[in-house]
Amino acid sequence: MLRKANQTSFKKGNIPINKGNRKYEFKCTCGKVVKTSDKRKKSCSHSCATKESWKNRERKGYIDGGYKRFQQGKVTIREHRLIWEENNGKIPKGHHIHHINENKLDNRLENLQILSISEHSQLHWDKRKGVI
Repeated sequence: MLRKANQTSFKKGNIPINKGNRKYEFKCTCGKVVKTSDKRKKSCSHSCATKESWKNRERKGYIDGGYKRFQQGKVTIREHRLIWEENNGKIPKGHHIHHINENKLDNRLENLQILSISEHSQLHWDKRKGVI
């Protein structure tokens, strides 16, 4: 017998017997043992997943926009600014920290330089235009 294109083997509202029977078990970071049908799931709840992602960021740091960043409480701090402030004190208002070799991941103190916002913009503008 031929079926129409939109006809299925189950009537609308009926659920196949084997649907969702496969269960996976894993241990969440909070210690709970969880059974789920989704094998991609890694935590028991949204709050556990969020806590775990923040924990990883605090421990390892993460890259955002090319800069390495860290979490200190609820504040995100760029690593190059943190290194500069630890060695040279607070960064004055209206100033940026410039990477001399233009590598945003190279945060050695000898590669960092403090510039006013206008100097920093002019430096990058000149490099783009080929003046330097």
